[in-house]
Amino acid sequence: GRSTETTLAEVVQMQQGEKAGVILSKSRLDVSPQRADGQSLELLSQLGGAIFNVYVDGNYAYIDKVIGNYSWFRIMDISNPLTPIPLGRIDSIALDLSFDVGTMAVNGDYVYIETSSGPYTNTLYYLTVVDVSNPNLPVPVESLNVGDIIKMQMHEGYLYVSTDLEIHIFNVQTPETPVEVEVYETGLAGFDFTVGGQYAYITKGLDGLSIVDVSNPTQPQEITTYQDSLINFQFIVLQGEEAFAYDYDSGLWIFDISDPLNILEMGNLALACAWFEVQGEYVYCMDVTQGVTIIDISDLPNIVERGSYDFPGYTFDTFLSGSYLYAADDGLGLRILDVSDPDGPVGIAAYDPPGGSIGVSGFGMTSGMAYRNGYIYTADFWSGISIIDVRRPGAPELVNTYDTPGDVRDIEILGDCAYLAETFQGLRILNLQNPVQPVEVALVEMEWAWEVEVIGEYVFVRDPYALVMMVDVSNPS
Repeated sequence: GRSTETTLAEVVQMQQGEKAGVILSKSRLDVSPQRADGQSLELLSQLGGAIFNVYVDGNYAYIDKVIGNYSWFRIMDISNPLTPIPLGRIDSIALDLSFDVGTMAVNGDYVYIETSSGPYTNTLYYLTVVDVSNPNLPVPVESLNVGDIIKMQMHEGYLYVSTDLEIHIFNVQTPETPVEVEVYETGLAGFDFTVGGQYAYITKGLDGLSIVDVSNPTQPQEITTYQDSLINFQFIVLQGEEAFAYDYDSGLWIFDISDPLNILEMGNLALACAWFEVQGEYVYCMDVTQGVTIIDISDLPNIVERGSYDFPGYTFDTFLSGSYLYAADDGLGLRILDVSDPDGPVGIAAYDPPGGSIGVSGFGMTSGMAYRNGYIYTADFWSGISIIDVRRPGAPELVNTYDTPGDVRDIEILGDCAYLAETFQGLRILNLQNPVQPVEVALVEMEWAWEVEVIGEYVFVRDPYALVMMVDVSNPS
């Protein structure tokens, strides 16, 4: 997989089991359906530590996580988002495979996920099928060696799996036993693809945009390639009969794909855009250093640049919900914009933690965040932890801080205890019976502690060298 680390605090919206947003490294494409307007961002619940992949289908969230050499796949019941319930889990020790940071796909009672085995220099990658018909007892039923998976997409009874140079097409009408029916050679590494209707659209950089007829998935046929010497096709998303493509050099391009044999260029706007989101008649172009620019596409081929908003710091992640845009501003906290007037986006709220930013997706100096009974506890690096009262979500209030000798990199809460991963100190345990006045009950000294994960009566602490220490916390004191 090619994903980077994301956290479960990241807001993931789903429509009928398909991702409404695709989140990548520094290039994110998010084609979101219209969402209900929101007045504020409210954290309903959170699981501590770093979650590397999440896929939501109905009342269940499927997540995978890696801590050093230890990884697991878990199912969460999210029918009540205020109290997500951990259900079944498969860990890499029992399976003798590692769950890789990558993509997932769901097909009824089965989840497709990438796993791997072997040393770094000779790693084997697999498409693994997990039976989740009993969410309390997920069972791996099949593993197929296909190569390092970049992206998976379900479409009309077939699973499309991209690796470095190929798209593997599997018949999954019997979901537990995928049957490979074709391997389509793309001839180019690092491509992006998406399937819509009877066509697959494949980006090939300066070699153009290929359109492949997959009406018969066993015999995909390239029908045309759109090529323009000015466009280095990187990523593509579809919305209706329009395709939005991005080139790092020449900006955003919009195409009419109603007739795949005659792709029409509808417009281009050259601007910095590390990722973008499309909602209705507007494209929201995000840039790390230049904030957000709103693009009006209501009168194509005319593309009109409307308003913009430059955040004070570096913007590392955003989330768009109705008329509001939430941004993680590195070092400067959570920023909320009202974008109901595309000509004049307005900053309406901000929260600045003492030690850094609260990342909507865990970016920035705050490396961990946990929720308990109406309070958010953030790991603020050199400033210890912050305790934020969010019982009135529209008016978050800092009620206390707890400073520590070391730098707090991660936090997880289980029951009445908070577990802190603290650089140069180790694992620090706080009692939270009084939520605004934490009391230290124990310190397990370690030279390095970067990430913490609580599983039952044990805490796993990872150091920067991927070594994991397991601590028995059945008696937290």
